[in-house]
Amino acid sequence: AQYTVMHLAAHMCSMRFMCAAYASEDRPPEDLTARARIRDAALDQFARHGVRGATIRGIAEAAGVSSGLVRHHFGSKDGLRRACDQAVLDLFRRRLVQAGIHGDVTPDLFASVYGAGAPMLRYLARAAAEGSPAAAELLDEMAAGNEEFLSATWPERFPPGSQPARDAATLM
Repeated sequence: AQYTVMHLAAHMCSMRFMCAAYASEDRPPEDLTARARIRDAALDQFARHGVRGATIRGIAEAAGVSSGLVRHHFGSKDGLRRACDQAVLDLFRRRLVQAGIHGDVTPDLFASVYGAGAPMLRYLARAAAEGSPAAAELLDEMAAGNEEFLSATWPERFPPGSQPARDAATLM
């Protein structure tokens, strides 16, 4: 059966793993800058400590840069959080679209997408718990994809638009 990008989201949401934030094929060549190192350090720090618990100083130290450089690139901790949220959204969407375009929708795809990225999973979980608009947007997209997948795969059990389909999709 031909899968849509939304079907990919359904499968991905049912897995317990997430891809590395930036595997070599994910990171654009221009994304090896101090700005990218700061953002990556912030992803980890926010995942570990939450936005409130993470500090600009701790993020700077983890990235190997000065606090001033963090502020230069992102302005504030909130600006840095927005950059992290966008990076997470971009990564998921890029992987979903890439797989959909190439028709590579297999269980191996999902394992490769999620296999090595516990930091991204922790970041997304923490961001959702803290009310990040980007996390809510991504989770809503994934739930919609899950519902589409369930209804297409088992229409008698999960009729399109039904409460059972919405409930199961949300749990996934």
